[in-house]
Amino acid sequence: MKQFYPLLLLLCCSISAVAKDMEGYLVTKDNDTVRIHISRAQLRQFMLSGVSIQVRDQPDRIAVYTVKDINGCGYLEQGRWVHYRVKPVAKGGQYFLELLAEGPNVSVYQYMQNIAMYGGSSVLQEFYTIEKSNGKILYLTNYNPLPDFDKGLKEFFKEYAGIDELIAPLFVRRGKVQEDMQQVMDFVNGKAATAPVAVKP
Repeated sequence: MKQFYPLLLLLCCSISAVAKDMEGYLVTKDNDTVRIHISRAQLRQFMLSGVSIQVRDQPDRIAVYTVKDINGCGYLEQGRWVHYRVKPVAKGGQYFLELLAEGPNVSVYQYMQNIAMYGGSSVLQEFYTIEKSNGKILYLTNYNPLPDFDKGLKEFFKEYAGIDELIAPLFVRRGKVQEDMQQVMDFVNGKAATAPVAVKP
């Protein structure tokens, strides 16, 4: 399970401000949702090791889960649900990716990673996994040339009438990439996309 390590480390860092005992959930391979309460230390250990985690899934019972048992997880942070799903990434392997938006036709997942630059500096890069309901996947990053978004998304969603016209004025400013992507996802999902981080599982 070593392949889970790099991205899960970022996940652990992202929850550093979460209270010690968190309300959360796990999604099993059977797509059952298991409600849990877990400490930050336990979650961090699981994310770093990728081996197993002990959680209180009932007031009087402790259960043990491994990465092999889980399709996703989530936790409640300051009144907001944050969701992760095990999904593929462009470099190979499967990782816990944050679920940005989901819909009946396409869902979008993201992870962030520090990329080393010359001179010892680094930049935080965003990686996107865009998955259709039929299982087809498009990989993009916020450091792709902007024309890659235009061309890639037009080709990926070419079966949707009007997609070229929708995308044509988009992706001209790097700072609006996520906003523009959301417009495309809303269009493909018939404006049925949701922001799951605001929805209790």
